[in-house]
Amino acid sequence: MPEPQHYQAEPHPQPSHSELQAVPKIPSRKASPVKREASVSPATGDLHRQGTTATSGGHSGASLGRSSSRRSAHTTSDGRVLPGSAFVNGAGTTGPFTTAPEEEDLYERGSEAHANLTPKQKSKIAKEEAKHGKRLTKIIKAEAKTEKQALALAIDELEELQKFQKSAVKNEGRAQANHNKLLGQFKKTEAAYLSAKMKYDTDLAHLKSEEEILETLKNNSREATERMQDKAVEVNALRETLRVDEREREVKLTQLKGKSPKSPLHCWQGDLSA
Repeated sequence: MPEPQHYQAEPHPQPSHSELQAVPKIPSRKASPVKREASVSPATGDLHRQGTTATSGGHSGASLGRSSSRRSAHTTSDGRVLPGSAFVNGAGTTGPFTTAPEEEDLYERGSEAHANLTPKQKSKIAKEEAKHGKRLTKIIKAEAKTEKQALALAIDELEELQKFQKSAVKNEGRAQANHNKLLGQFKKTEAAYLSAKMKYDTDLAHLKSEEEILETLKNNSREATERMQDKAVEVNALRETLRVDEREREVKLTQLKGKSPKSPLHCWQGDLSA
């Protein structure tokens, strides 16, 4: 940044008391796009001005930053405004938001009035401004200490965050190692489970097959028994029929031979008693 240029106000002849009273009032002018800061030399009481760069909006570079939101100049990588301490936007006395915008007519009025002051008046005003400067110097130095303390606190917070980061990384490493161990155990258990499940499925299939075979053999045995029962009924019926047929046949043969047969009932009863 280039050093500000100082301009010495041109000396004017000292006016008399009557001329001082007759000084006309300077009409106000529109603000000039060029902003200057007026200052008085404590040694001589002379008024100086500092030129600054003109902008298209008619404000100095410092005044450009004075927006209603006062957005922080520090942002994160994704564009979010970075929150911070009291000094994140600069110091309160020397930061980018501490310069009040000045107008050209105000400087012109000050130059005109300063030109009409006596050396004594200039010296008096310069002494008062020097006192103010000393007080402001103390405030600025005190704020510098406060800002250093704020920086020290921020560094302490950063140190604590680094400790937390270190602890978090250690915890992550332990968790990862435990996860890998449990994953290995699970793989072994999974392999054993799959092997046992395959054996279980095989044995279950064999069991179901044997159960089907057993059920088929049981059905065959039951059907064989039922068929035997049916055949036994048939045999018993044939036997009874044969007994009757044999007796009736003998009676018939006896009749054919001319012999008188006995009463059928008597014969049947006699056979029964025999």
